[in-house]
Amino acid sequence: MFDDVTDYHAQVEAILPSDARFRVLVTTRKRFLADSQNKAIDYLDLQVLTSAAALAMLQSIIGVERIATEAETAATLCDWLGYLPLGIKLVANLLVQEPDWSLAEILRQLRAEKLKHEAMSNVEVAFNVSWQRLTAAACQLAGLLGLFAHNAPIPWNLVEAVVSSCEVPAAPRDRKRDKLRRWVLRQPAPEVKTWDILLTPKVMNPARRELVNLSLLERVGEERYQLHPLIREFFAAKLAARAEATDWRTAFAVTLTKIAKTIQQVVTLEQQAQVREAMPHLEAATDYCDLLSDQDNEYMWPFVGLAR
Repeated sequence: MFDDVTDYHAQVEAILPSDARFRVLVTTRKRFLADSQNKAIDYLDLQVLTSAAALAMLQSIIGVERIATEAETAATLCDWLGYLPLGIKLVANLLVQEPDWSLAEILRQLRAEKLKHEAMSNVEVAFNVSWQRLTAAACQLAGLLGLFAHNAPIPWNLVEAVVSSCEVPAAPRDRKRDKLRRWVLRQPAPEVKTWDILLTPKVMNPARRELVNLSLLERVGEERYQLHPLIREFFAAKLAARAEATDWRTAFAVTLTKIAKTIQQVVTLEQQAQVREAMPHLEAATDYCDLLSDQDNEYMWPFVGLAR
């Protein structure tokens, strides 16, 4: 058994048994085995639990009585945890140690403290293992994705639009120099991974593949990607620690506001279809409306678009 493999060829392939009586079990965050041409490899992609299975797991640890008295809250708790077995187990174990805590109380704590809550420490540690393997560009992209809603697919062209809206035009006297060096984000604190790479399409695509390869981002359709709720919180926390967080949040709010402005007073079915995918992300952008301009009530447009 090989646990948490990062390099299949170096760690596993060279010492596979030749005797067919033996089997090798490999666990990994990376998706390289899924693309392997070796037909002897059986690949099992472990998904999150169903809502029913998540509730059953929670009940098996904390008991039927506590679930029965707060059934609706239990379902909400599992949903907040994204039906992740590790998250459910850690929270349930803490509830066993704190028999006087209600499910409503720990849900309130989790919503307030997120991954900084004591029950989530091992989840954050697990995510950090993958984070340390990312390039600077992938870290930058991850922070940006942490602004999007977790409960809906993210159209890739919407991510590109946010990046475009964050570009800074070159001043006339610096045009030649700017063409060579492009735009560079402000330098971060020394103790944090450097984010100094502009997310051009050339850089963004490899960065996106890194996140998918480490199971930090899931492809859910053509040019559509989605984050697990806890990973989204992890990415958002990483962005919050950056000096350029306000720049990205502003670009995100500006981009979604442009979409909100296209929504007419009387919405047709055709227009509804055009903006449907953006709606969850427009809702997420309302958290950053205070960064929008007061001119022409710019900060109100995300709410106006949602209302319409």
